[in-house]
Amino acid sequence: MPPATGLAFYRKKQTLENLSSEQPQSLQSVYTIVRDSIAGILDHVTSLEHAYYGPEGSLEAEVQHWMPIIHRVIRPARFSDLISRAQLDAIADRVQDVTDKIAVTEDEVREVYECVNKALNSVRQGMREDIDLLEKLLEFVGRYCRSFSPPEGESLLETATNYEKQLREMRRAVSINLRNILLTVDKFEKETLKIHQFDFVMKEAGEKAGCSQAAFLLIFPAACHHLRNACRGLEMWLDADAAYADYLRLDIEDLVQKRALQARVVQQYVTSAGEHEHRIKNISREIAASGKELTRLLPKQKNLAKEERGLRDENHDVLVDLDIKEYRRQEMRILGHDDSDAYSALLKEIDVLRKRRPAIDRKLKELGIKQSMIEEKRTRCQSLARELEAARADLRGSRRAARKAEVEMEKIDACLQRLREILRLKTSSETLKKIFHNLPLTSLHPASHTGRRTRKDRLQSLCQIVAKAIDGDWVRLYQALLFHPPRGTQIILNDVDDICTRFMRHSMDEQAAQSLAKALCQERLTTTTTHTGERECMNELEREHECK
Repeated sequence: MPPATGLAFYRKKQTLENLSSEQPQSLQSVYTIVRDSIAGILDHVTSLEHAYYGPEGSLEAEVQHWMPIIHRVIRPARFSDLISRAQLDAIADRVQDVTDKIAVTEDEVREVYECVNKALNSVRQGMREDIDLLEKLLEFVGRYCRSFSPPEGESLLETATNYEKQLREMRRAVSINLRNILLTVDKFEKETLKIHQFDFVMKEAGEKAGCSQAAFLLIFPAACHHLRNACRGLEMWLDADAAYADYLRLDIEDLVQKRALQARVVQQYVTSAGEHEHRIKNISREIAASGKELTRLLPKQKNLAKEERGLRDENHDVLVDLDIKEYRRQEMRILGHDDSDAYSALLKEIDVLRKRRPAIDRKLKELGIKQSMIEEKRTRCQSLARELEAARADLRGSRRAARKAEVEMEKIDACLQRLREILRLKTSSETLKKIFHNLPLTSLHPASHTGRRTRKDRLQSLCQIVAKAIDGDWVRLYQALLFHPPRGTQIILNDVDDICTRFMRHSMDEQAAQSLAKALCQERLTTTTTHTGERECMNELEREHECK
């Protein structure tokens, strides 16, 4: 390979003719070529106007010059306006007819023919090259100045979709202006042409100039107007295309910031879900401990209830005996036996009964305190159960919110990737090369599909079908599976907790698929004895599931 000389290699300046045979040097060269061509067209239109109207002429002067002659031709023929060439041909035939006494001379008809031919030929012959050149420019601009986006899409791709809509509108507007240049000529020659058939600008100009009765006088100025509109539309297209990449970069920066904010939102929801999960585990442990304690206290509670019933019966008996003895005491006092030995013995018995009541009440109070403590533990356990349900509801809400936020972030990532791809296509020189050679802009065989496609495992396919069918009942299915060798209840519960923890932000069918994959892995582990083999089996199944 010869050594580099350090001299820069500059290609010759490209022209519009070169674009048909070689690829553009850059998008900027396309802009330059098109703008130079548009400037040439506008200069040619100006020169055509000077040749048509004269150095100091205008539409008003042209109308003032020709309208008297036109009136002298159409009024004797009882026409209010001149709307077609056939109408002028009919007047000429009447002038040639010696039997028709129309007051129009051949010179007057010939002058009107000259006016008509001047307008029509100035458009057909004088603007033919401009029209062809504009159509060619429209083709090149539409070919190289693309948006690389469909007109409809995500709201985050608004710049690209709006630009595509704008391109289509500008293409349509330029095409309509080019079609309208010769449309008025064809209408006057083959049909009829009236002033209301022009657009608003030319209609207003014609009415102001006073050529409403000879609309063909607007053919040339309308053609110049449409040529300038077509050139203006192409210039707007080039301006929009030149700023398109800058707007894409701004959108990418905005999406990067939005993704960072969305990532924080996702992290907050994930953290919240983790906190709720930790809270659920703590509450579950407290409920389990309270349940064991209540189970242990249940015989004691029964004994306390039995003892309470005995004390209440004893208290009732004491109260009955005390009432009876009080009644006897009052009778003895009424009868005057209050100084007898029996009365003294009765007072002693009443005093003993009265002393027994506080002891019974104290024991009942102690029993009530013990029973209330057990009841508080039971109420606490019920309260924990309600808290557990509320925590599970909060966990489900946090997982749903986290998944929703993740979906939004995935959409942002997809739009960000799409915008970067559009920007790459817009700024890469390879894009112009592919467009010139009619090659696909994206690879037909992406890197992710270049490897050998593996045959889909039928068992994995069936597991996927089952996972979608059982959805939220996968826990019951996993507990009912017949593992070989058999697995303990605690191990199965640990497996369920592990799947719920690792895939808490996934859907139920995804968790079901993971449970079936874990069960399948346990079956395959029967042929292995080392922990390394188990880890390899798990990794293999996870890779298979991710590939699906």
